[in-house]
Amino acid sequence: MEAKFKMAKKQEDKFGLVSLILGIVSVLFMLIGFAVSFVGFFGFILMILTFIFSGIQLKRNKNNFAMAGLILAFIALVIFLFDATFTASVARDIAYEKCLNQYDDPTIAQFVCKK
Repeated sequence: MEAKFKMAKKQEDKFGLVSLILGIVSVLFMLIGFAVSFVGFFGFILMILTFIFSGIQLKRNKNNFAMAGLILAFIALVIFLFDATFTASVARDIAYEKCLNQYDDPTIAQFVCKK
């Protein structure tokens, strides 16, 4: 009877372990995503899966794996938001410089191009 309970307990903890592994991989992919954008996209997908598996595990049976996976998913979310903000800022600056270079007169360029 006790062995059957331990086996059921181990099977209940699988979602927590999966969320921990996905959390680690998503944080790594988000960090790599600064240099290679499509890797960051995979990190975003893994982050969402980490939230899902952590939520399932926490509803069934709370364990440390699920909590660690949830924390890693939040870290990946912060990295994603920082990366998205940085990318948008750089893209805006590039577009502004490109607009300024289209005009010969700097006063016209500053009037037409909004930062």
